[in-house]
Amino acid sequence: SMATLHINPDFIDFVPRELTDHMAYRFASFQSGHADAGWIDKIFEFTGKFTSRLPGLPLVNTEPCYENIGHYLKRELRFGASDVRRAFWLSLLGGAAAGFTYGAHGVWQCRLPNRPQSSPETWGDADDMFTALGYRGALDVAWSAKLLYDEGLFGLSRLELERDYASARVDGRKVEYFAADSNRRPNDRGHFGKSARIYDLDRRERVDGLPDGDFIVIHEDDSRNAI
Repeated sequence: SMATLHINPDFIDFVPRELTDHMAYRFASFQSGHADAGWIDKIFEFTGKFTSRLPGLPLVNTEPCYENIGHYLKRELRFGASDVRRAFWLSLLGGAAAGFTYGAHGVWQCRLPNRPQSSPETWGDADDMFTALGYRGALDVAWSAKLLYDEGLFGLSRLELERDYASARVDGRKVEYFAADSNRRPNDRGHFGKSARIYDLDRRERVDGLPDGDFIVIHEDDSRNAI
């Protein structure tokens, strides 16, 4: 069996050390949220709080923005697959390197076809769970997780974390995430060097050039590619 901490990050500073430092806990988790666009800032804040207060304890983002869920009381605004990808990579490279849980509107409340749904006035109308299971964000996260395994990106150590960019180091390598709207995006492929591997997250494949959307770059020697 495994024991975990799921603390509201806003109150982590008030939780007694006797609780947070107990040796029975195997990992900690947090909720970056899905109320509005502020969830990006919460990833910054929460990963920083947890890694400083609970150093060495694996951290998981167990409740990011759900795909297709509406913003809180602004249900006409919906989180899409690109938001989920951003939450995944900002979390993993930002400090929650132990994991990330994918969620979809329609799945979280286990809605069956032609049955009432939970809180449509708050989160917007939801598809049934079987339709929601087919959202593309689920495949995006699964593919990204496989990329982590294939590349052996375990034990990531945070370097930089911004709203549209994140980087981490592991075993002498540097991993960078660029959102589609990132101001850190270079103008040409040569910026990264020939040995760098680029993965197009929207197309879910390794590419030679610079993608139009969000992408990952893996440098074999991060000392040559500090940006």
